[in-house]
Amino acid sequence: MVSVAEAVDFRSEADSFLRGMPKGLQERQTRAIEDAIEGDVSSLEAVRNARNAKPVLPGDVRCDSIGEHAVLFRSEAYRNDTVPLLVYFHGGGWTIGSINSCSRYCGAMAAGGVAVLAVDYRLAPEYPYPNGLDDCRRAVEMASDSLDTWRCRSVSVGGDSSGGNLAIVTA
Repeated sequence: MVSVAEAVDFRSEADSFLRGMPKGLQERQTRAIEDAIEGDVSSLEAVRNARNAKPVLPGDVRCDSIGEHAVLFRSEAYRNDTVPLLVYFHGGGWTIGSINSCSRYCGAMAAGGVAVLAVDYRLAPEYPYPNGLDDCRRAVEMASDSLDTWRCRSVSVGGDSSGGNLAIVTA
């Protein structure tokens, strides 16, 4: 249970985050999605590209491409250990977001001894449901088949926002 003091602290963190967002961002993103639904994806691509900056990862975390649409984060500190594996689906309302948008989180998890497979599932509206979900299911199957190769002992799924939804449905 969250105490009142903790809830107030969360509220101040959320308010600080929202104050730091560029003015009009939400409206631009909404308009870009609406335009894409109508067939013009240029604004949506611009939004996606603006949010796709590569973050700095913890010093000992490696990031290896697994096929075209997934990246495996793993700490060198645990390279000889068999660790749990988290298959992670990024958020972004099923329309924006990428592996880079969740890389800081994935890197932090890897630094703590969890291998993380971040999945770059196909986004709407260009790829409507169930394309993204199908990508997530295939990623979990691949992860399950690769436990020995990746020196992992178990598979969990998780995600933030729409990625959390995909994790629940995939599970």
